[in-house]
Amino acid sequence: MSQNQPEPKIIQDLTQIDTNSLSGIYQEIYSGLKNAHEDGVDLIFATDFPTLDGALLFPFPTVVYDSTPVLLDNGYQARFAINDSHASLIGRALSRRSLFSFQLFMSKWMGDSMPLFLSSLKAGSSKISRLAINHVTGDEFTVSEAKGLAEWIEHCQVRAIILQTNEFDPGSIEMLTSELRRLKNKSLQEATIVYHDDVRETRSVDFSDLEKFVKENRRGDEMPQFDFDQLMKRFDGSLKNREYHDVEALATSLLASYKLTPEQAGWFADYRHRALFYIGTERSHREALRLLQNPDGEFKTSVRNRLWMISTGAEMAHQLAEKSLAAKLIETYLKENLQTPDETERGQNEVRCLLNAIITEKASSPSFRPRVIELLQAHPDWTDVIVVPEDIQKEIANRA
Repeated sequence: MSQNQPEPKIIQDLTQIDTNSLSGIYQEIYSGLKNAHEDGVDLIFATDFPTLDGALLFPFPTVVYDSTPVLLDNGYQARFAINDSHASLIGRALSRRSLFSFQLFMSKWMGDSMPLFLSSLKAGSSKISRLAINHVTGDEFTVSEAKGLAEWIEHCQVRAIILQTNEFDPGSIEMLTSELRRLKNKSLQEATIVYHDDVRETRSVDFSDLEKFVKENRRGDEMPQFDFDQLMKRFDGSLKNREYHDVEALATSLLASYKLTPEQAGWFADYRHRALFYIGTERSHREALRLLQNPDGEFKTSVRNRLWMISTGAEMAHQLAEKSLAAKLIETYLKENLQTPDETERGQNEVRCLLNAIITEKASSPSFRPRVIELLQAHPDWTDVIVVPEDIQKEIANRA
């Protein structure tokens, strides 16, 4: 932009919701939030400040705030940083009540906006159990932001922090860790760091000291059922949005941070396996197979989920040219499938497994094809729900 051109004017509504004086769009926002609360909604995704401010008037356990969409005076939408006035109002809104989870999508903190945010936040005594910071542009997680984040974590007694960004400034993670130590923080027991971009598989940041810090803070807490239910919803949403790296990182962190029931651990292990399968890289597939063969803890899954893990494991082994492992997993699948309580489901599972083995040449047992034909002849209606290769269909028809 040339020196003669003025900076675009930022049009951003920072109106606070006043329940004593509601009209127009603010009446609509408040009424919508009230209806959502009465309908049992437990997560609000706010894309403007009035909605964030209004959401914090109700006991929603999880609030997500996309702070960045603003309109420029030329009519275009821009991704913009949090300025001083915006920061103060966010802090004031968050100071009013505690949250199970708060997720902030942003670009960066401008100027003195972080100290102003903290000053407003500290006017109250609200707590945040799980805090997620997502830098949605190329802006780095800076040293000054790290220092402010440590204060935020300490004041709100944050138990879990999730950082997602493209870049970390040199020394930023070290600053976060050293400030937490200086503040004598004891609340933070879980830290998950995820790169935001598509090349995260080949990049890494050293947060071993931060990891050591959170491990020192861990007390072997049991996971409350409420927390578990909320996190299950988070996993479902992340998988639907194809945020597979996020799912992997979060599940790994949770499995390491809590004293879980076998059933809770089973669900988190299942979600981690799904994420590793869908990420689809050699690294992720080898990690999934490693965990499938040598779990890093005890867990219990349903028969159906366990079979899905084994069958996708066989697919991954085949893709990695690990044919002996693929064959071994097929044998395991067929053995564990005997525990499937429903007879029809058990039979269909067997057919699908054997067909996959035949099609992908994961195993060469000569008994597979005859067994498939035998089962499909006995249950011709199964072809309505199972895709059967044309050559096997013809062989079944010829035997009829």
